[in-house]
Amino acid sequence: MVERVAEPQAIDKAQADEAVLEKMRAQLSGPRTMKEPGSPDWCWQTIGHLQLMWEFFESAGGSYLSVMEEAKAYKVWEVVPESNPFGTKEKMVEALKIGDEQAARDRLRQEALQAVALRMKPGRPVQVDGNPYHDKDLPYGSSTAYLMARIARDNPDVLERVKAGEFKSAAEAARAAGIKVTRTKTTALSDNVERLAARLLAHYDLDRFDALVQRMLQLRKQSSGKTPPNRP
Repeated sequence: MVERVAEPQAIDKAQADEAVLEKMRAQLSGPRTMKEPGSPDWCWQTIGHLQLMWEFFESAGGSYLSVMEEAKAYKVWEVVPESNPFGTKEKMVEALKIGDEQAARDRLRQEALQAVALRMKPGRPVQVDGNPYHDKDLPYGSSTAYLMARIARDNPDVLERVKAGEFKSAAEAARAAGIKVTRTKTTALSDNVERLAARLLAHYDLDRFDALVQRMLQLRKQSSGKTPPNRP
C-alpha cells in the first residue's frame, strides 16, 4: 500500500491555520487587565468579552456597556484584524455579532423602569390639604418616581403593563395612562444675585427655599472651614 503524501500547498494551509489558532489562543488567554490597553491582544480579548456579555446580557448588561465604552475609547476597530482592520465600529459589530449598544441601553432602561414599577402599590394615596399630589409618600415633578406613582394611583392596569416590560420609558407609560408629560426646561443660572434669588424663590415654596439656603451655608462652611459672615 502506497502512503499518500500531502501536497505542499495543503501542508502550508494546515500550518497557517494552526498558526492563526495559536495566535488567537495567546490573545485570549490570561487576564485582560494584564494586557496593554489598545494592543491587538487587548482588543481581541475585549471583543471576546463583548460577545460573551451580549450572549448573557441578562446577567452582564451593565458590564457590556462598560466594556463597550473601553472598546470605543481605544477604537479597537482600527486595530484589528492587524492585516486589515474593520475600519468602523459599525462594520466590526456587524461582522462579529457583538450586540447593539442602543438596544442594550434601551433594555437596561426598561429593566430599571420595571424595578421602579414593582415597588409601587396601586391605589389612591392619602390626601393632604385636599391635594393628593403633595402627599409625603408621593414624589412630584417629572421624575420617573413621580410618573410611576401617578400611574400606580390612577391607572393600575398600565402599571401592570410596565411590570411586564411593555414600555421603554416612564414618559411613554404615563402617556398611555393619560397623564400629561412635560419636559423639564433647563435654564442658565443668572450672574445677578438678586435675580437668581428671585427665580429660586419663585420656583420653591418657602420651606424648601429656606432648606436650600441652609444647605448652601453648610456646604460653604465645609469647603472653607469657617463660618460664613452674616449678610444684611
